[in-house]
Amino acid sequence: MVFINIINGTDINLSVLFFGASVLRKFMSIVIASEKALISQWLDIFKKYAAEFDINPNDIEFWPDVKDKQKVEYLIVWKPPYDISRQMPNAKAIFNLGAGVDHLLLDDSLPADVPIVRVVDENLTKRMGEYVCLHSLHHLREMPVLKKAQANNEWREIYNPTAHEVTVGVMGLGEIGAYCAILLTKLGFNVIGWSNSPKNLENVKSYSGTAELDTFLAQTEILVNILPHTAKTDKLVTYKLLSKLNKNGALQGATYITAGRGKTHHQADLIRALQDGNLKSASLDVFETEPLNADSPLWGLDNVVITPHNASLTDHITVSKQILGQIRNHKNNGVLINVVDLKRGY
Repeated sequence: MVFINIINGTDINLSVLFFGASVLRKFMSIVIASEKALISQWLDIFKKYAAEFDINPNDIEFWPDVKDKQKVEYLIVWKPPYDISRQMPNAKAIFNLGAGVDHLLLDDSLPADVPIVRVVDENLTKRMGEYVCLHSLHHLREMPVLKKAQANNEWREIYNPTAHEVTVGVMGLGEIGAYCAILLTKLGFNVIGWSNSPKNLENVKSYSGTAELDTFLAQTEILVNILPHTAKTDKLVTYKLLSKLNKNGALQGATYITAGRGKTHHQADLIRALQDGNLKSASLDVFETEPLNADSPLWGLDNVVITPHNASLTDHITVSKQILGQIRNHKNNGVLINVVDLKRGY
């Protein structure tokens, strides 16, 4: 450290003058870890905005190129290598680059005393709402039928019910699911919801728990699945569950839209339901195994819309700044928000 004495014997620390106060603190490492190649793009974004949050960009590293794993204080992850926290034993918090943390909770080496923080991104929520509304309208207006007619050069005139004649049931009324449900009411749909615990949403009748599930299903013509993947929701949507949907409503058949987590439905049952008419149509953005296998029967079904898990994509800049701000706040006062409840799984 270099000091120079100038006016009136005042000492000035040149390292602070030229390099900023951050160089005086102890080295801290923030590691971004993932086995997905595209995640490496995040490194430059985090480095670009780090200084705004009093973080040295040089402290941010990308796994596996980590200088000193013992000095890693914060992990930023998306589908990281198994036992990542064991590799970085002094991490104080783990930030997930997305809303869903089910893949992370499969790692049984995660220490119970290290908080896992999920992303809450307004843009992500809005884009999920766009997807759900788009596909609810797609099926309301019988687009799968019209698409098939177009392929056969057939001018087919069909009657479409209005939105208010159709009941959409939303499974999962967390922040994203609740937003989708309210947005659907603004389009005129009759909307009901089901979740683990009762919710109070404007113009949305709420059902909760196993005891009220069948009542919810019996009214639902378009089932929207926004559930997180937990032990309770694992393969919850089965052929038997889909059989309980309302097939005698205005749409004269049941539709399934899923944009939450692929492991909340039983994919073989879903295929069966779509093939035998138990389901009239579906829009599928998430699958048990991703990418969806090229030989999956789902690809060949003309009553299905398949999208590549892009219903709602995380905004890189918004999320990077959110996580950097959380790290700064945690360093300063130990406070974190949006911490995952490990017992509930979200």
